[in-house]
Amino acid sequence: MRKGGTDAESIIHGHAQRFALPLGEVELLPKTDIFVNVLSGDTLSQSFVIETDATSINGSFTFFMDNTASHHIVPFNVQQLTATKYLVSASYTTGTDGKWRILDIMRLNLTGGTYVEFSNPYAAIDLSGGG
Repeated sequence: MRKGGTDAESIIHGHAQRFALPLGEVELLPKTDIFVNVLSGDTLSQSFVIETDATSINGSFTFFMDNTASHHIVPFNVQQLTATKYLVSASYTTGTDGKWRILDIMRLNLTGGTYVEFSNPYAAIDLSGGG
C-alpha cells in the first residue's frame, strides 16, 4: 500500500502491509491503482482486515470516479475480530456509468498505537445496474 500524496510505501510484514503510526491525513491506496468499469446502479463493496495496537479505530473508504475525478466518501463499518484485528467494510451504489477506483481508504482515525497493518483486501461489484 502507499500513502497518496506522498507515495510513501508500506513495508511487507508476512501477509500484511505495515505502516508506522501516526499516519497523518493521507489517502491509503494499493501500490498500483485498481479501476473497474461499472454502470449506474451497480454496488461496489470494499473491505480490509486491519491489525493495530491502537485503542480505537474508525474511518472511511472512498469510491473514486475517474471520469469526474470525484470522491464519494462512505464511513466504514468496523467489526472487531480479536483484541488487535478488525474487519472494515463499506459499500456504495453508483449513480453514474464509468471507471471507479477500488480499495481506497480516505480517512483512517486511530487513537494511540505504534503500527497499523492491512491484509485480506476484498472488493466486489454487484452488477444490478444498467437497467
